[in-house]
Amino acid sequence: FEPMELEELRKVIDAIDTQMVALFIKRMETAFQIAACKKKQGLPVFIPEREAIVLEKVVSQACPDMQDYIRQLYMLIFEISKDYQNKQT
Repeated sequence: FEPMELEELRKVIDAIDTQMVALFIKRMETAFQIAACKKKQGLPVFIPEREAIVLEKVVSQACPDMQDYIRQLYMLIFEISKDYQNKQT
């Protein structure tokens, strides 16, 4: 890649990162609200069946060569989300 092309690609990544951070924060805020609902209903933070459904759904949206990476990403997101929810309840 030429230096200018590399800089343009880095700008694209920077823009994507900005969007991802905003979406991650929105997801975590929603997870906080879900934790509050679960607490009111006497439900645990971790519901394995729900996590499996979400994981299957997001993995199926990816092309085959990205599915393992999406699975890894979402497993990490789930762990972070559960940790955050547990600290809020």
